[in-house]
Amino acid sequence: MVSRPLDPLVDDIYQAALDPTRWSRVLADIREGIGASAYSLFTLASPEGQKPELLTCNVDPEWSQAYRDYWWQHDAWVKGAFSRGLAAPGLTLSGSMLVEPEAFQKGIWFNEALRPQDMGDLLTTTLWTADAPGPQLVLSFYRSLRSERFGSSEVNHLAALSGHLRRAFKLTLNGTQLNENLQQQTAILDGISQPLLILNGQRKIISQNEMAERLLSNALGSAIQVRNHRVLSLGQRESPTLDAAFDWARTHPGQPTSIAFVIPSNEGLPTVGSARLIMLRQPPSQSFRLDASDRFMLQIELTETPPPEGLRAFADLFGLTQGEFRVLALMIDDFSPRLIADHLGISLPTVRTHLQRIRQKTETRRFADLIRLALAASKSH
Repeated sequence: MVSRPLDPLVDDIYQAALDPTRWSRVLADIREGIGASAYSLFTLASPEGQKPELLTCNVDPEWSQAYRDYWWQHDAWVKGAFSRGLAAPGLTLSGSMLVEPEAFQKGIWFNEALRPQDMGDLLTTTLWTADAPGPQLVLSFYRSLRSERFGSSEVNHLAALSGHLRRAFKLTLNGTQLNENLQQQTAILDGISQPLLILNGQRKIISQNEMAERLLSNALGSAIQVRNHRVLSLGQRESPTLDAAFDWARTHPGQPTSIAFVIPSNEGLPTVGSARLIMLRQPPSQSFRLDASDRFMLQIELTETPPPEGLRAFADLFGLTQGEFRVLALMIDDFSPRLIADHLGISLPTVRTHLQRIRQKTETRRFADLIRLALAASKSH
């Protein structure tokens, strides 16, 4: 008996389309709802039926490897699908629709391959369309030998979800293409003009572009501290800290967070850089597995004009008050002290006091140095 209504499941399916790390939970909910003990999501890689897997539950990895090496030749369900013309898009089928149960239970596939895995019946749905390019995804659920075979209610339930699953997986594969390229294709990384690194959840560098290599090897290498291929910190001090930025990025996947940092200089006046950290939505790897490994993109930015959030990071870095921040923002927009006072409705001495305190906190003597420092810290993101 199906225990979960369709509407919440459909909502969850489209949430997973935007965040692939949710697929395990969504498919587990479907599995529980139809009373299955295991599932596998795979692609039909050849007419013979070998199936590179994207995601599995309660399927022994060694058994999966044995299937790819040998058992695919004896898979009665796959043979039945091809012989009956049922290896087609948009179909939801039970095992008895693919092969006669009596003959099935006498075969080598059932007795030597499935019994050790406690698999007795199949419910499968094909998730592709005839005229669309891309992998031929198949989602199969399995029941224990101790359970009854799948019935019409389970077939109908999965069939009602099948179209939503097909569209959602298409969104997942299409929507993560850029991130997959960023992780796996160096040419794309090298085409980005700012230093850019792809990191894992422990901040270990997975890949980096040519600009990042130059940054780490030249005099500005102090902008980023790396040890054993792991990013330790940005500059001499940073706001927010790299730890805090990673924590925020994990809870806001796909949304960037800005970091400002001080770069020490041998010439006396420090420079300030900024960075953008974003958690990438995890794409399928080249082996078609959907894993939950965290991937982050760190983009280092060292010049140009500030947006409000970048200037705010600069203000936080040097501990500026709200009043000092407002004065600095108007000053960067070429307001004179008199115009700043008129715009904010404060006295001219108050403006000058704010500017004096800003120079003290940033250790700058001239307004030109202050402006250069602020612009470098809060460049366009």
